[in-house]
Amino acid sequence: MDTLVTITVVSNSKDSAEKAIDTAFSEIEKLEKLFNFFTPDSEISLINKNAGISEVKVSPDTLDILDKAIYVSEKTKGAFDATIGAVITLYDFYKKVKPEDSSIKKNLSLVNYRHLMIDRNKSTAFLKKRGMYIDLGGISKGYAADKAVDTLKRNRIHSGLVSVAGDIKAFGLKPDGIPWKIGIRNPRIPPNPPLVKGG
Repeated sequence: MDTLVTITVVSNSKDSAEKAIDTAFSEIEKLEKLFNFFTPDSEISLINKNAGISEVKVSPDTLDILDKAIYVSEKTKGAFDATIGAVITLYDFYKKVKPEDSSIKKNLSLVNYRHLMIDRNKSTAFLKKRGMYIDLGGISKGYAADKAVDTLKRNRIHSGLVSVAGDIKAFGLKPDGIPWKIGIRNPRIPPNPPLVKGG
């Protein structure tokens, strides 16, 4: 998912732990192939290519994450919207290029989660307007962390921690019986503050 992923588990068996971790990584890799915005044959890319043209048959995982994305969009009254792709594509984050305000305004008309249609009976997804794009960057890492934890639990792991960039999911207790602790660094404090020498 173009980021650092770490999986930590507590187990009495090294072999069981390694097998469970490998299975969880495989689950994340599977989801990456389905959801990747930049891979031309991912299910999300196929939905984007067929925007305004036709429905696309997709996997249960893609239907599930799209359903969750719509739910969050409704709950936030559109503050979160997975159809933001038409605006995201205007930016070049590597070259630090910001588009003109007029371009952003024009493409905002292509951002509307209400135009993302999913049909669970037919296992299809469809964007109503040409030029619309789904970008799951704001939800896919958390979804992947949840699914990796589910995989670990199915492999009889009762305690662990999965971190997909800043999306972290912990379950169970550490070996010393203490709950997992997650820390967030203050973004306003430099990681290594300069030493101040006395005069």
